[in-house]
Amino acid sequence: MGIEHSTATGGQIGARNVVLACALFIFFLLVGAAFGREFRICYVDAEQIYTSVLEGGDGLENPFLGSVVTRIETRTLTGQLAKSQTVSKLGYRERDTVLRWHVAHGYVWLLCEPASAHSPAAIRVPVEDVSIGAGARTTPGGPDAGGSGAGGSAAPPRTQVWSIAPVNELFFGRIDPPKKDEVCFDLLPTGANDCLLLVLKGSQFKVYEGTTTSPSNQPDRSVVQYKVTDRLGAGFQEPFNLFGNRERIAVVTRSGRMHLITQAGGRRSIKELWGNSDWPVVAVAVDVAAGTAFFLAQETTVDGGRKCLWLDKDGRLVERVIEPSGMKRLPFGRPLETCVPFAEYLRDQGLLAEKNMKKE
Repeated sequence: MGIEHSTATGGQIGARNVVLACALFIFFLLVGAAFGREFRICYVDAEQIYTSVLEGGDGLENPFLGSVVTRIETRTLTGQLAKSQTVSKLGYRERDTVLRWHVAHGYVWLLCEPASAHSPAAIRVPVEDVSIGAGARTTPGGPDAGGSGAGGSAAPPRTQVWSIAPVNELFFGRIDPPKKDEVCFDLLPTGANDCLLLVLKGSQFKVYEGTTTSPSNQPDRSVVQYKVTDRLGAGFQEPFNLFGNRERIAVVTRSGRMHLITQAGGRRSIKELWGNSDWPVVAVAVDVAAGTAFFLAQETTVDGGRKCLWLDKDGRLVERVIEPSGMKRLPFGRPLETCVPFAEYLRDQGLLAEKNMKKE
């Protein structure tokens, strides 16, 4: 009987081990998925850190237009939240969507999801509408307009629609919402009145140059004229974010890979710059003053290492190992805490432009 009892217990233990192993496997799958969703962007400018938040989106009935609210959160270089400003409803349907947005040339630029030919396009607001301190725009004594800030109630942001017609045209005549990742795109501001728009469909990039004027009778809308300048084979079909300038564009994919698009002799070409699936890029901090993007690559193991990546003036990738004492561990499932410690690390390492270096 004792032997039989021992054998039964061993079988139970074995079954439990199998269940535990399956649970751990599922856990690590979820952790891996979380890495993909963790990708976040922050911008550092004039001693301020800008991050973005997507809120809402529950119980949607319209498959074309989402109701996810976009908020821009502004922090000091110490990481303390100083202002949270609702910007717009951009048609996002899922809160884990990687927001495509930029702080450049005096504006915050935000892009919608591709939803239909008539969905919202991109918008932009002056940086001063979401900033803090001397350059902030507030309404003294007025009601709080969906945001909060020091020195008065936050004035409503001055939103200007920015056309992305090449994206909307892909959905003319369609009555069904687009399939997931069927069309991916991002806009890269190259000046206050011009941009590059990259549209990815069927693993092929179309590169558009856009230039705008703002008619006096429509100050809240920019009429953007686009022309195709290049077509490039991407070798992937997934959401991406753009960083850089007209001559050198870093393309970071949702899975954490990075490609580089360069221009020489009037033609653009693309190559993979960072494709290590064990070290995906999980966060980007952009120094607005210097125009430099820093990429945080983190090993997918629980206690894995971290590297800071950036492009030098010749377009070569620079890697710097981040020592454990140099930056606190980044928690899973709390994306805003991915960016801010990274920006603080860049500040402490002296990698940011001088205007961003002061501590409060």
